[in-house]
Amino acid sequence: MCFVLCVSDWPHTFREPISVAPVLHSEGSDSRVFWSADGSVVAVRDPRGYIATYDYTSHDLIRYDTDRMHALIESRGGLGPEQQGYSDGKESYGR
Repeated sequence: MCFVLCVSDWPHTFREPISVAPVLHSEGSDSRVFWSADGSVVAVRDPRGYIATYDYTSHDLIRYDTDRMHALIESRGGLGPEQQGYSDGKESYGR
């Protein structure tokens, strides 16, 4: 199953959720969704590193800057739990 992770961050995503990154969730999938340890950042990563992050504190979407994404996650306590219970792709995740 493939879906695009979208986030809702009211009022910063007033009209519609922000598209973060495609996620392939199936057995043996490479892309996974994680939260920072403090719960303020959602991240999509694969075995090579981070693909994208969304920071609910600064309301900032970061893509294509692995060093910046890694530093952000580390500043929020490191990588926390993996998102469980992936949906059919029609839901948004918000904090």
